[in-house]
Amino acid sequence: PLHKNDPLPTPYRDVFIWSVLSNRQDMAKLMWIMGKEQIASALMATRLIKSMAGKARADDTITDISLELLEHAK
Repeated sequence: PLHKNDPLPTPYRDVFIWSVLSNRQDMAKLMWIMGKEQIASALMATRLIKSMAGKARADDTITDISLELLEHAK
């Protein structure tokens, strides 16, 4: 049972978001499977990855990983 003062009530979702933002696809998949609300998490991850791909494409200082990110968003 979760307590009201639980400092980390959604550990799988938190690590899932971190792994998506860090482009760690295997870890993201594992956390997605282990967590709850998989549809909402998948939609959020797709939106984050597409946004990251757009920023990577627009920023000349970043190695172009936009195609890789868009592939992960599928």
